[in-house]
Amino acid sequence: MLGGASIFLSGIFGGYILFSNNSVSKSDEQNLREKEKWEYINPLLDCGEINNLSNKDAQVLKNKVLDFITVQKQAGAIDSAAVYFRDLNNGPWFGISEREKFYPASLLKVPLMMSVLRQSMDDPSFLGRQVVWQGSSKNNEYFKAEHELESGQSYAVGEALSFMIKYSDNNAVDALVSVVDKDSLLKSYADLGVEWPKDASYEISVRTYSSFFRILYNSTFLNKEYSEDALHLLSDTAFSNGLVKKLPPSIKVAHKFGEREVDGSLKQFHDCGIVYFPQKPYLLCVMTRGNSFDRMADFVAETSKIIFDSFKKE
Repeated sequence: MLGGASIFLSGIFGGYILFSNNSVSKSDEQNLREKEKWEYINPLLDCGEINNLSNKDAQVLKNKVLDFITVQKQAGAIDSAAVYFRDLNNGPWFGISEREKFYPASLLKVPLMMSVLRQSMDDPSFLGRQVVWQGSSKNNEYFKAEHELESGQSYAVGEALSFMIKYSDNNAVDALVSVVDKDSLLKSYADLGVEWPKDASYEISVRTYSSFFRILYNSTFLNKEYSEDALHLLSDTAFSNGLVKKLPPSIKVAHKFGEREVDGSLKQFHDCGIVYFPQKPYLLCVMTRGNSFDRMADFVAETSKIIFDSFKKE
C-alpha cells in the first residue's frame, strides 16, 4: 500500500508497519514485504511445510458435529443449522446442509469491505477521503455495536471501514455505500461469482459465503497486502461470542457474525471465519435458525470448540 493510504492504514489496521513513499522507495517496500512472514493469508505463498487433516478425520469430525446438532435440536436450542468446514492446508472439507440458504444480514459487510479495498487499490487516496454520516442510528440489533459513527461527524473512509468491521456498525455501512463506486461494487460481486443482494429477501448458503474468506486467504481478489490487512481487521472484531467464545485467547480468528429477526419471533444467527490453529488454519462457517440469539450463539461457540478440540488431538 503506497502513499496516503498506507500512512492512514497504519493507524486503522492495528499498527501494521506500512510504508509511505516519503520514507521508503517502492522497490525497497516490495523487498521488505516479501521478506516478512504473512500472518493471515495463505502460508503457501512462502512455501512452508504444511500439515493437513485426513479425509477419515474429517468424516469423524463431521459425525461429531451432526450428533451435536441433533442433541441441540432436541433441546430446543436451535431449529436448524448449516455448517461448512475446510482445512486450508489444501486438506479436506465437509458440509452439513451446506447448500441451505439463510439471510446473511451483517455477513454482507465482508464483501462491502472487499469492494472498498478494491477501489482503494486503484485509487490509494480513497481510504483517506472524508465522508459525513447523517441520520438516526441504524444499530438496533440484539448484539448491538459497541461504538458507531455519530451523525454530523466527518470520518475518513478507512475509519468508517474499521467501525463497520470491528463493531459491526450499520451507520458505517450507510456512509461507505454513499461513497463507494456502485459499478465497482456490482463488478466486485460478479468477479467474486456471488449473486448481488438486490433486496432484503436475499439469501446465501454457508458454502457460498465461505468463498469470501477463501478468496481473502488466497489473495485472489485483493493483492497480498490488502488481503492481509482485511483479515487482520476481521481478527480484531469486538464481538466475543460465536466462533471465538470458547477458544483460547491466543488463537487468532478472522471472522464476521450476522443476525436477523423475521416477523418478531423467527431468528437467525451466523458466524463465519478463519481459525488460525498453529500450522493448521481452517475455515468454519455456521448458520442457524432458532428463537434465541443467545442459545444460537452458544451453539456456534460449542460447534467451534468441538472442531478446535479435534485439531488439538492431532
